[in-house]
Amino acid sequence: MTYPSVLAFDIEDPGEFTVIAQFPNPTAATSQGSVGTLASGGTAVTLPFWANSGRGASPFAAVKNIELTTSRQLSLSHVDVVLISEKLARAGIGPVLEFFLRHPELRLISEVAVVQGDMRALLESEFPLEPNPGLGLLGMLEYVRNQQSQIPRGQLLDKLRIISFPGIDPAFIRVIVLQTPEAGQQAEQRSTDGTPIPKPALKVHGSAVFDDDKMVGWFDAAESLGVNWVLGHVSRAVLTVESPQGGLVSLELKQGGCGIRYTVSGNSITMTATIEVLARVQDVVKESVPGGHPAFDPEDTAVIQSIADRAAEAIRNDIEHAIAKAKQLGVDVFGFGNTIYRKEPQVWNEIVKGRWDEFFKALDVNIEVEVNLRRTGLTARSIIPR
Repeated sequence: MTYPSVLAFDIEDPGEFTVIAQFPNPTAATSQGSVGTLASGGTAVTLPFWANSGRGASPFAAVKNIELTTSRQLSLSHVDVVLISEKLARAGIGPVLEFFLRHPELRLISEVAVVQGDMRALLESEFPLEPNPGLGLLGMLEYVRNQQSQIPRGQLLDKLRIISFPGIDPAFIRVIVLQTPEAGQQAEQRSTDGTPIPKPALKVHGSAVFDDDKMVGWFDAAESLGVNWVLGHVSRAVLTVESPQGGLVSLELKQGGCGIRYTVSGNSITMTATIEVLARVQDVVKESVPGGHPAFDPEDTAVIQSIADRAAEAIRNDIEHAIAKAKQLGVDVFGFGNTIYRKEPQVWNEIVKGRWDEFFKALDVNIEVEVNLRRTGLTARSIIPR
């Protein structure tokens, strides 16, 4: 029995699915299996993972066909990450969702992401610092979400719920495959013993937005962060703003609260999103300032308020850009329609039902952001050279 940690789904031709499974390689866990000798006299290194693929008329058939070229039976009970190619995402992921709902071994808590780029190259790439690329990818997704909040929540169960709810559309994590330079363009980095150092294989950046089960476009990191502010999903974020005293101030942000209010007047609906943010100063990059004033003075309440206001304006801009992009693509990733569906069922049934796309594109959304700058880190004042 072998247990893949990553399953990747693609579609080659209409009606033909490709599934790539990435397995941990048990032979690489022993010193005897890590290095071998080639017939030419050279040395071959056994990687700690292996990727194999199968094709079929359905995702299930493609998975079963992987076993035709694998020495062990597959068990899908340890799949942690599910990858979907951009091509399949745009065609529709309904068959993949159906497969996961029916298979007794697959877990709906698996992280799911849409891959922009060569998915096979990604699954065959080594991860710096990680012997198991599947666990490395899972760790990256969790870290970026918890520390940067620039990607949406990724568990498949959350996506299934959202797809089944009226008035809200899903957003999936976006994974970008980094391009490898052409041979000769850049020298390969090696460690002191001559072993090649693998380069980063991917970048976790933004989200793929869907209309029902079909992808319709990308959100960048700032737009994805804007969506998370409205949904209340921001755990941490980083923002750099200009100080009124000169220089730059970097802030670590945490969500203090969020709320959605609405008003319905006839056929007109207005939404108001209120965002509360807690901020902490993490560093200050000073410039030459007349009079030798520091770029940040915690006792100057006007400076504190100015920095907080500038941070609030930057957050508001991210949210407004995300709303404009969502209206352009016709996807309500904020769940404004679902708010009306849950709290105003009569309005939804009599006015909105079947027409939310039309209402959303004309929706008036007010954004209120309040930033409270409470902490300055381990020091209050910036260093002033004598």
